[in-house]
Amino acid sequence: MNTKIDETTIKARVDMLTQVIAEMKVAKFEKELDFLEKSKRVPLLNDIRSGETLQYEDRQQRTIMLKKSND
Repeated sequence: MNTKIDETTIKARVDMLTQVIAEMKVAKFEKELDFLEKSKRVPLLNDIRSGETLQYEDRQQRTIMLKKSND
């Protein structure tokens, strides 16, 4: 079995998993931050979501760059 998954499919799957991970992190913090007013809690949760997404996007970019340099 020597089949490869194309780059578009890989990127779509990684993007989907990145969003799922970010939402899981937000759900975890949402419970912990329920003492805050909604006007303060929502922006903070959005920052957490953005931070998680950027973290995995950065990691994905580095992996792509390493892969290209090894080709």
